[in-house]
Amino acid sequence: MIASSVEKNTPVNAVIEAVAETTDSDPLDLPPLYDAVDPDALNTLITGAETNTRVQFQYAGFDVVVQDEEVILRRGER
Repeated sequence: MIASSVEKNTPVNAVIEAVAETTDSDPLDLPPLYDAVDPDALNTLITGAETNTRVQFQYAGFDVVVQDEEVILRRGER
């Protein structure tokens, strides 16, 4: 499990950076995030939430959980 912070970033950028760092990849080499989740909706749900909001989806071989100010990555099942 890998955790990353959303605190100084948008949720979308935090997801991309966490996956890129974990896979030692350039963020531009990753698949488009919009194939997994609507980026605008993700940013709105997480940054506009007043209570615990949790968004979970699969992206680039990971199960991704974005909750409050944290991104959690788990390797997807094979």
